[in-house]
Amino acid sequence: MKKILFYSWSELSAELKRRRVFPVIAAYAVVAFILLQIGEITFGPLGLPNWVMVGLIAIVILGFPVAVVLAWVFDITPTGIRRDNEKLSQPSVAVLPFVDMSAEQDQGYFCEGVAEEILNALTKIRQLSVTARSSSFQYKAGAGDVREIGRELGVKTILEGSVRKSENRLRVTAQLVKVSDGYHLWSKTFDEELKDTFALQDDIAPRIAESLQEVITPTEQSAPTTTPTAKASASARWTSNMHAKCSVSHTN
Repeated sequence: MKKILFYSWSELSAELKRRRVFPVIAAYAVVAFILLQIGEITFGPLGLPNWVMVGLIAIVILGFPVAVVLAWVFDITPTGIRRDNEKLSQPSVAVLPFVDMSAEQDQGYFCEGVAEEILNALTKIRQLSVTARSSSFQYKAGAGDVREIGRELGVKTILEGSVRKSENRLRVTAQLVKVSDGYHLWSKTFDEELKDTFALQDDIAPRIAESLQEVITPTEQSAPTTTPTAKASASARWTSNMHAKCSVSHTN
C-alpha cells in the first residue's frame, strides 16, 4: 500500500486546499454554530432536559472529524460525489498567463489573451480536466515553483509560456511541465508576424491545444475510430448483399 508522506506544513496545507477540506471545515463550523445557538435559545423554553443540549454538543464535536475525513476522501463535483482518486486518475492541466519577455514590456494583454484562448481550446478535449481561468490566472508564470502551484490547483500538468517581440514579429513559446517532478513533457516555439492580434491568438491556440492532446491524452488518440475506408467497405458489403437479394427475388 502506497503511503503519502507530508514533509512540511506548506505541503499539507496545499493538499488540504486541493481536496477542498478548508471550505468543508468552514461550512461545518457555521452550521454547528447555528445549531448550538438554536439549541441554547429554544431548549430551555421548550422544557427539554439538560442532557439534550449536552447530546447536541457531543454530536457536533464528534461530527467534526467525520466531516474532515469525508472531505479528504471524497470530492463534491457538479456531477455528484466521487472519490478523490477518481479525479486524479484522469489527465488534468492548468494554464498560467504567459510571461511578457519583450524589451518594451507591452505584450501583457496578448500574453493573457493567448493563454485564455489555449484554455478555451483545451476545454473541448474530452477526458481532460482544465482548471478554471479564475483559479489558474492568480498565478503568474515564473512567480513560484510549478510543482507547488500544481499541487495547490490539484492538477497533473502545468502549461506555461512566454512572448517575445522583435520589431513586427512575435515569438511565442509554450511549455508543458509535469507537476510531480517539475520536468518538461513538451515544448514548442511559434514565430509569427504581428499583424492582427486576435487572428494570431486564434491561430496559435488551437495548434498548441492539438499538440498537447497528443501528450496529455494519448488514449484519446489511440481510441478506435471508424475510418472512411472502413465506412466504404461496409457500404460496399451492404450494396453487394442487396444485389444478391434482388437476384434471388427475380429468379423466384
